[in-house]
Amino acid sequence: MNERKGAPGFASARRSDLAGLERDFPDWSIIVSSTGRYWATRGPRPGEQVRHGASAADADTPGELRARLAEIFADEEGRWL
Repeated sequence: MNERKGAPGFASARRSDLAGLERDFPDWSIIVSSTGRYWATRGPRPGEQVRHGASAADADTPGELRARLAEIFADEEGRWL
């Protein structure tokens, strides 16, 4: 994938990356900042209790963000059962 802004196919690749992250990490809101940095945030939904743990993650690429979210998930796995 060509990740250079303005390159042909860049916007559709970004949409695909975001859709994949949203699908794989449904408890997180995924955005791309105006500077091209990828962010994931989460927080309690109405009626939910606040959880201790990461509530935001950021990375330069979608792959780096995916790895960071997977790391957070692994650290927290089973904590909320």
